[in-house]
Amino acid sequence: MKKILYMISAALVLCGLASCQQEETYSDLVPSDTLYLPRDNYSIDLSTGKEVILEWKSSGEGYVVYEVLFDTETGDFSNPLYVLLSANNGASPNITVTSSVMNTIAQRSGCLPGSAVNVKWTVRVWKGSESALYDAVRTISVTRANTVEPLPVEVSISGTATENDAAVNLVAATPVSDTKGSPTYASQVQREIGGFECFTRLDAGNFTVTDDQGRSFILEETGSIRQAEDGTVSENTTSGIYYLYLDFNTMRWSKKEIDKVEFERRAGYGAIGVMDYKGNGVWTLVDFDWGSESDSRYAFICYYKDGTSEKWGHFEDDCRQSKDPDSVQGYMNVYRFNNATVGEWEDTWKTKGDTEGIGKLGTFTVYMNNENSADYYHEHSFRDK
Repeated sequence: MKKILYMISAALVLCGLASCQQEETYSDLVPSDTLYLPRDNYSIDLSTGKEVILEWKSSGEGYVVYEVLFDTETGDFSNPLYVLLSANNGASPNITVTSSVMNTIAQRSGCLPGSAVNVKWTVRVWKGSESALYDAVRTISVTRANTVEPLPVEVSISGTATENDAAVNLVAATPVSDTKGSPTYASQVQREIGGFECFTRLDAGNFTVTDDQGRSFILEETGSIRQAEDGTVSENTTSGIYYLYLDFNTMRWSKKEIDKVEFERRAGYGAIGVMDYKGNGVWTLVDFDWGSESDSRYAFICYYKDGTSEKWGHFEDDCRQSKDPDSVQGYMNVYRFNNATVGEWEDTWKTKGDTEGIGKLGTFTVYMNNENSADYYHEHSFRDK
């Protein structure tokens, strides 16, 4: 009798285990069917430069990550035009989309300057390795600005206001992320089509903006870009180191003066020192004492005179490959993050094995141009004291 009871108990335990295993096999991921904002068939004119706020109903329980997918009016999101991680590193059911990103989406759908196109959007929710699309789709009508055609592929500035009175090449603009990076962040970063930027010094004087089509442009004080006759110049009245941004999709431009760039190691302990500007978007800090601390996390912080700041950092939120960085393609590349929204320890590099440089003098240089690389990047070296 005892043997029979034991066998029954064992069977019940096995059934319970099988039930648990079966429950773990099935996902509790439940996508919502509700999109809140904007309303369906919402219209946006990109010439206004306004952003679009998208909101949707939260999905499921526990930790999930949201992506917003955009596609053509006839697409099914299997090969979307554009994918964005939602706010708060994908945790929040909302996102703010800039006009430049919306322009890229419209352009990828085949929309010409000055024309309008309908694009669809929906949400994909992830829980672990499983994902599901929301059972809801909305449409946004996007009107592109009446800009130059074709868009420039190369843009440069030259004149008495530029560094060494020489031509300065702008590069395709990269977004500044409000969220920390992920292991795939580097492959997800998409340069703007028609957007150009550079980090450079401008002195009092004049300069000319030209493109690969031989066209000249005036940068108006109002923030507008105007096509001009050959030889027409723009004026710069204040000397300083600037971030310069030109968007030929909206025919708008802006500049921000840089206060300083600091090299930051072990974020909780502040900056090691202010880096010297060497010209052409290059900063360096030479022969500083690296110290004996084994925590080698570091990044570059760019402070603007308007009070904002950027972290120039690693593409991952947590540097996972510090023991053998030479084996990781693009390990030394630099990506831009909003310093106010990413954690102070996030998107930092580490030296090789965390031990490289201990007890030595370090030299770090960051290259915010594309002259020697397709991406922004940095390099470092150590020598004995």
